[in-house]
Amino acid sequence: MTMPHVAFGWDHDVGEFAVIRGRHPRAVGEVLYQSGFWYRAADIEHNAWRQRASVDAHDQIRQAAGAARALVKAGVQVANWHRPEQSALEVLAHYEWLQSAEPFPDADLAAVTARSTAELELRAGLDDPLSREIAADVQDGRIVVEAIQRFDDEHWWLARLSEQLDQARPFVMIRYNSRDRNLSGTDRWNPTYGDLPRRDFRAFYQRDTSRPEPVSLRAAAAVRAPLARMSAAPSTPPPHASPAPLSGAHRSR
Repeated sequence: MTMPHVAFGWDHDVGEFAVIRGRHPRAVGEVLYQSGFWYRAADIEHNAWRQRASVDAHDQIRQAAGAARALVKAGVQVANWHRPEQSALEVLAHYEWLQSAEPFPDADLAAVTARSTAELELRAGLDDPLSREIAADVQDGRIVVEAIQRFDDEHWWLARLSEQLDQARPFVMIRYNSRDRNLSGTDRWNPTYGDLPRRDFRAFYQRDTSRPEPVSLRAAAAVRAPLARMSAAPSTPPPHASPAPLSGAHRSR
């Protein structure tokens, strides 16, 4: 497989980055520089570049998306650093998806999965009163889960409160630890934030932090799943606010 000129990726500590490989036109470096990729990211790869750490994560995504589009338009090959077998069109589609606040296509499945989990935990018995309260609200539909991301024993649920609990139906984040059998609320977004919590969830939870597999394994994976999404589950969870009761946690934007 021909190596791409530029491979885009994301790292827990580095943020958005771009790796330049092989011989490339001068315009490649200029596009990346104009898109904010000013700093070396040697921990990622020799010729990797990152944006300033203080740049907001969503702005980093927007600038990386702009760089990828500009490079593709200029005829430069781009790829997903985490999934090198992906096409340039898949990379561009992924960045569009990351910036979207549209409903998750598997929201119904997430809701069913969360309700089933809550029901099983309630039947088994939960010692913690707050865990019982949250599980009951999920089971009875007072809290509707839209998206789930799992990091080993930690499950993060993006959900909305029903009108029974709050007329404004704000988004909340629920942390479920399947080992400790504990549920807690970690965030409650201000209703004025609208549907943007979905964008937050995509950007902060559904990102791939894993390094590419060896070429031999990549080739086999490419045959099995040529359209594997760039947003595969990260290997480690992102930093997050300390767990707090849903009634007390609040995020204002």
